[in-house]
Amino acid sequence: MEKDKDVSKVWEHFFQHKDMDGRVCLLEHYRYLAKETAEHMCINQPDRINSEDLALAGIFGLMGAIQAYNLEKDGRFETFCIPMIRNTILNEIQAMKWIPCSNRIKTYELEKIRRKYVKEFGKEPTDVELAEAQI
Repeated sequence: MEKDKDVSKVWEHFFQHKDMDGRVCLLEHYRYLAKETAEHMCINQPDRINSEDLALAGIFGLMGAIQAYNLEKDGRFETFCIPMIRNTILNEIQAMKWIPCSNRIKTYELEKIRRKYVKEFGKEPTDVELAEAQI
């Protein structure tokens, strides 16, 4: 409860001054939202997409949410900012996926087979083993 009072004071200061110190304090306080959202969104992504990269993209969404937030109109900040964080992360994922959709589907299926192989045999498959596992 004490922490909520501190954050409300920071918001009050930020609304009055729109200064960098207030913005930084708010970013530090709410960065866990970007991290948690990124970890959640990273679950069904290929291994090469890492949650830390997505969390960094989410920070940009968080910064935009802090700038756009209006206490009187937007309700709880957490509820307001999560969609903005998600959209920024989705844009980043889309930018990482420069291959055609049909190839992404094939890659996703291949990744599922690879993970299943690793789980079953406890090692990374060779290209030959992966090809045989697909059949």
